[in-house]
Amino acid sequence: MEVSKTQQLYGDTVELAFNDARHKYVVRGEGLNSRPKKFGKPVGQNAVVPSVTTVTGHLDKSRPLMYWAVGQTVDYVDNNWIPGRAYDELEKKSLLNGAKKAWQTTLEDAQDIGNFVHKWLEEYILWRTNNGSKPALPENKRLRRAITQFLKWEKGIRKSEGIEWIFAERMIYSINLHFAGTLDALAYIGERLYVIDFKTSKDVYPDHHFQTAAYRYAVEEEFGETGVGRIIIHINKKSGQVHPYDLEKTSEWRYKQDFAAFAGLRKVTRRIKGL
Repeated sequence: MEVSKTQQLYGDTVELAFNDARHKYVVRGEGLNSRPKKFGKPVGQNAVVPSVTTVTGHLDKSRPLMYWAVGQTVDYVDNNWIPGRAYDELEKKSLLNGAKKAWQTTLEDAQDIGNFVHKWLEEYILWRTNNGSKPALPENKRLRRAITQFLKWEKGIRKSEGIEWIFAERMIYSINLHFAGTLDALAYIGERLYVIDFKTSKDVYPDHHFQTAAYRYAVEEEFGETGVGRIIIHINKKSGQVHPYDLEKTSEWRYKQDFAAFAGLRKVTRRIKGL
C-alpha cells in the first residue's frame, strides 16, 4: 500500500500508516501483541484498520440529506428561472442540468471552506507548539470571520483557564477495539486534557459525539490517562460564529452513552466488513 503518512504510537511499539487517496489505515508493530485476551486474538501485522468515520458511517443519514438536496434543487430553480420567459431546448437543458447539480456545487463549496479552515487551524496549532510558522489570516471575508472568532474564543480560554496545545492532526489507534482515526487537536485546558474536534458542518450531529468518544477512548488507552474531556468547536461557515460544546463539563454520563453507541457500531463494522 502506498503510504501518505505514518505515526509511531504506544511508545514506538505500534506504527500506524495511512493512505490518503484510499482513506485506508494499516497497523503493524510488536505492541499489537499486548491486546488483552478479553478483546480477542492479537491483531495481525499489516492489518487493515477500520477508521472511526467508517464505523460511524453505518448510521443512516440519508433522510435529512435527501431533504437538503431537494432544497438545493428548488433554490437553484427559484433563483435562475425567469417567469414568463420562453426557453429554447438548450436553455431548458442548461437550467435542468444546473438544478440537478446544485446540491453537488453547494457541497463542494462547503467542503472547500471546511478544508481551508481545518488546514489553517492545523498550521496555527503547529505554530503554537513550535512546529511551524504562524499562518497569515485569510483574505476571504467568510474565512477571516471564522478564524477571527476562533482566535477570540482561544484568547478567552487562555485568559480564564489557560490552554496548552499538544498535538494537531494526530493519528490514533485502539489496540483493544482495533480502530483508527485522526483527531484534530489535543490540548490541556486548565489541568484537564481534552480531545478537540473542529466541525464546519451545518450543525453538530450524534455521529460527531460518537466520533469524539472513540478518540477519547484511544487517547486514554495509549497514554494511560483517565477523565479526558471532549470539546467540539462548531464553526458556522456562513456566519463565522464559533460555538464550543464541552461534552463532559458536568458529567461523565454523556461519554459513557456515546462510547457505548460507538462500540455498538464497531460490532456492526466487524460483522459487515470483517474488520
